[in-house]
Amino acid sequence: MYPFSADELSTHPSIVTWQELSCADSGKRKFHTSTLFKDYIITYGGDSGSGELDDIILFDCKKNAWRSVETSEGIPTVRQGHTACLYQDNTIIIFGGINRAGVLNQTSKLIISQKDEISIEFQNVGTEGNDEIFRYSHSAVIYEDAMWVFAGADKQRKSTNDLFKLDLVNWKWEKCVTTGDIPHKRHFHSAFIQKGKMYIFGGYSTFSEAYSNEIFSLDFATMQWELLVPLGNTISPRSGTSVSQQGDTVYLFGGYTIKGHSSDLFSYNIRENYFEEILFQSVNPIQKAYHQSILYRNGLIIWGGKSKKDISSSIFRIDLGEKAIDQDEISKDFNKPRQSKYINQMKGMLYNRKLSDVCFEVQGQEFPCHRIVLAARCKYFDNMFSSDWAEAHQSKINIQDINAATFKALIEFIYCDEVKLSEDLALDLLGVSDKYALYDLKHICEEVLAKKISLENFVSRAKISDLFEALILRQAIVEFGIKNMMLLQEKKELNDLPTEFFIEIIMKLQGKVSKLEDKVKALNKKFYEK
Repeated sequence: MYPFSADELSTHPSIVTWQELSCADSGKRKFHTSTLFKDYIITYGGDSGSGELDDIILFDCKKNAWRSVETSEGIPTVRQGHTACLYQDNTIIIFGGINRAGVLNQTSKLIISQKDEISIEFQNVGTEGNDEIFRYSHSAVIYEDAMWVFAGADKQRKSTNDLFKLDLVNWKWEKCVTTGDIPHKRHFHSAFIQKGKMYIFGGYSTFSEAYSNEIFSLDFATMQWELLVPLGNTISPRSGTSVSQQGDTVYLFGGYTIKGHSSDLFSYNIRENYFEEILFQSVNPIQKAYHQSILYRNGLIIWGGKSKKDISSSIFRIDLGEKAIDQDEISKDFNKPRQSKYINQMKGMLYNRKLSDVCFEVQGQEFPCHRIVLAARCKYFDNMFSSDWAEAHQSKINIQDINAATFKALIEFIYCDEVKLSEDLALDLLGVSDKYALYDLKHICEEVLAKKISLENFVSRAKISDLFEALILRQAIVEFGIKNMMLLQEKKELNDLPTEFFIEIIMKLQGKVSKLEDKVKALNKKFYEK
């Protein structure tokens, strides 16, 4: 118990209150899914302790009341341990799960409509390429008309670490190839997404028989994983933790640890990579795992799950208050002057021979640097100085495969985390940033080049994006090709375009034509019905 006064509570964003909501019992369940739609929490499936469920129930956040929902079409599948993702504002994509018949590879849709009352249509979706994707207790997020499914347990009930992508336009699955710090096999982990990156937290592995408190990010542009080392409070290894997100702030509640069920609450600031434990003013809520949490207005609504004694039907609300919700905005304003001061200090170190311990010579120009800065910011330099490379023992290193202007921009980015690029410099720096594994710099180069695509450089830019696996640039090239195919056909250079670009552009053009035909048919139907 934390004896804080009312005045202390009102000024401390990391101390919160909670209350159990008084409403009709909705029934016990764990391993269910809950999705927020306007003012309603839509819950599907789960395990009651007596078996898997197939019902859909609705919680009205304004009235604090439950009610069941009958589907207008289709019969929902009995399942638990599945995932549910909101897509295009009115569709919930359901995947996987497990029931007494075994592990599922089924994809379904809950299509929501609302006039006076909420109505839901249930549809099973036929997908291609899902023969090997049987999963439960996995994670799923939506990004750019695709659902990304990571890890989970397979048909043999063993943890995995595969990543699959389901195209939500063509309903085709594909197995993704990733690089970097690939997470080890796990299930019952948590996932969230922000600014083109998917984040994975915690989970349990049947191979190591251990819980995890690691947090990884996957950059969708490069398909590269990174193991993050967060600052702040330490969160213990766990599985079955719920996550709820508002902008750059993610709230994590409960989970199962080596000590049993938990009721602690943490916030994670994605931008600052910072965990903070949030304390309760009075006793903690019920300890639970494999529950669901939804962020609604200024509160975190938590219900269901497995507690120490039994499967839970309780629902309670943690009042986060305006300060907790806006905490990342406060942090952003607070850090602006610190950030500019830090960058100015780093600019002062740039090419400063004071305490420098290595000097690079490029085309006759010297660049004094500091090994610790280079190694901390760049994996390539870390390998250079920490291994048996000849350069590890040299105080002066000659660089022959980069021109001086490009190397200068590279070093300035490493020290200052910013760089001014012309189109020509971005072209030179794209391959260099790829070689030195500076992927943030690589993305900046791609964005500069993506804005400068023309009929004249279309083919050469396509070859460059293919050579360096520049996915941001590649996407821009494909979009340019779709919009300008008639003009491009007049260019002889088009014969040199890599085949895979041709295929992707043609397939997307065909998809647009197909959608247009569908719209025309729909308009004709409406016209004749009149």
